[in-house]
Amino acid sequence: MKQDNINKTTILNLLDDAGEEKNFKKYYFPSPGILKVFLKNGSLILNTETGEGNIETIRHRPVFKEMNFLHYNNAKHLYTWFADLFGVALILVAVSGLFILKGKKGITGRGAWLTSAGILIPLLFLLFYL
Repeated sequence: MKQDNINKTTILNLLDDAGEEKNFKKYYFPSPGILKVFLKNGSLILNTETGEGNIETIRHRPVFKEMNFLHYNNAKHLYTWFADLFGVALILVAVSGLFILKGKKGITGRGAWLTSAGILIPLLFLLFYL
């Protein structure tokens, strides 16, 4: 099959054989003899000289898609407000924990060193990677 003979109708016929005709978006030739067809959930790469090709499709894994969705920063979702509130609660727990113990194990003794290390180590990493 020559590149000049390939048009949208030809590609739709090829995709019909694979059951992907309804997913067609567009196509182009990245190099001579290679046809790339974009589909809704993937792509087709076809060698027009040998007739060999691959269809790559994307499918969402059930649990991971939902977990990834929770990491989108979209303020319209209730989860974003819950996550912010939970973060504030964790900060309050951490700050109140500084003052619970008294004496040598508290903030004036060993706690001062641990608090300093907990602040300095992330700052050093931040400075190192900036």
